[in-house]
Amino acid sequence: MSIQRTTCSRPTRSAAWVSLWCALCGVLALPGAALADDPAAAAGHGRRFYLMQPETGLNAIQTQRFKLELRGEVQFRAAAVLGADGPFSDDPVTGFETGRVRLGVSGYFLSDKLTFSGLTSFSRSTGRLGLLDAYARYKLADGVQIRFGQFLPPYDREFSRTFAVNTQGIDRSLVSTQFRLNRSQGISAEFEGDRMRVFFTMSDGRNGLNTAFPTERDAEIALTSRFEWRAGEAPWSQIITHAAIR
Repeated sequence: MSIQRTTCSRPTRSAAWVSLWCALCGVLALPGAALADDPAAAAGHGRRFYLMQPETGLNAIQTQRFKLELRGEVQFRAAAVLGADGPFSDDPVTGFETGRVRLGVSGYFLSDKLTFSGLTSFSRSTGRLGLLDAYARYKLADGVQIRFGQFLPPYDREFSRTFAVNTQGIDRSLVSTQFRLNRSQGISAEFEGDRMRVFFTMSDGRNGLNTAFPTERDAEIALTSRFEWRAGEAPWSQIITHAAIR
């Protein structure tokens, strides 16, 4: 009688994220498979490609049940550094860099009150795929919603409130780099009125990106709040961008 021993190798972290990404896309694609024979289904593109299914209610009023949006971000730059070999060196060091390559999904499920968002990023040095955002929002009332999952706690405007695609350059300032909060896992209560917005977040702290519980990187509890006041006539969309007013 012979006994065979089988060992299973542990998948790498990049392979695990790729598997998770494929599984997420497969789950989100289930409504899309059901839309194939639905005459009310719609697909198109504006700022993003989307696939949606409206629900016909009483008096032919349509409410949206499912929606899936796909997005991608690529930032590329050429750089030159003077004096890289010393303060008295006149030879510039030049090169190219793909600063950010990201893939994301967003939309809502069963009701437009329950929205979701996921964002992944490829490492600029290794090319590995990593998870950035994975959260859901539920609208409790007009202007009141809760968010839970992994996201950027609303803290500073430059990093947590302005996406990379809305900046004038690829990188943020040195002040933001030193004092900003990284992505974390937690829950946030958000209120938006005509002139003000308030955010209250309870999370695992600034080192809570892609961590499992328990871990020494997480704080016992981290509380973050932010208050925004709109004094002029510019819409809220002007506050989360560094681009010029149009």
